[in-house]
This record gives sequence, C-alpha cells and structure tokens, in this order.
Amino acid sequence: MSQHFGDRPGRLIPAGTGMEYYRNVQLSPELEEAAAQVQQEVTAAIEAEERELEQMRMEGEQEELAAEWTFAVGEKRFAQNQMGGLERVRPFD
Repeated sequence: MSQHFGDRPGRLIPAGTGMEYYRNVQLSPELEEAAAQVQQEVTAAIEAEERELEQMRMEGEQEELAAEWTFAVGEKRFAQNQMGGLERVRPFD
C-alpha cells in the first residue's frame, strides 16, 4: 500500500476535526466570487421550488374542498329526494 490513502496524492484533510492548520483557509477572490454566485443560484432555485410546491398544495386543497362541497350537495339532494321534498332543480340557474 502506498503512503497515500487510496493512492491519491496530497494530504487528506480530516473533516470536522478543527485542525488549526485548516481553520483559516482563504479562497482567492475569484473563487469567493464564484462560490457566492453558486450560492445565490442554489438559493433562487430552492425558493422557486418551494413556491411551486406551495402552489401545488393550495391547488390540491381547493380541489379537495370543491369535491367535499359537491359530495355534500349531492347527499343533501339525495336525502331531499328520498323524503319527496326535492323540487326539480335546473343546473346553472
């Protein structure tokens, strides 16, 4: 086995250990700018997805309420008809 874990050159950085050598690593201004741009794009994409999911949830609730209302109206009309009290109702009057 080579000195490099997994035969990769360079040092392994032990993640989450807080080694002092790696605490104050700074990126070049170009990389900082690129990282900020990527972060903005990711944030915008996440926000767009959240808005779309919220819209879908609201539409689903509206459809569910409409179905419940239609069912309740149908039950009421059926009950009235069974008791002989339903008058002829023309739709969309």
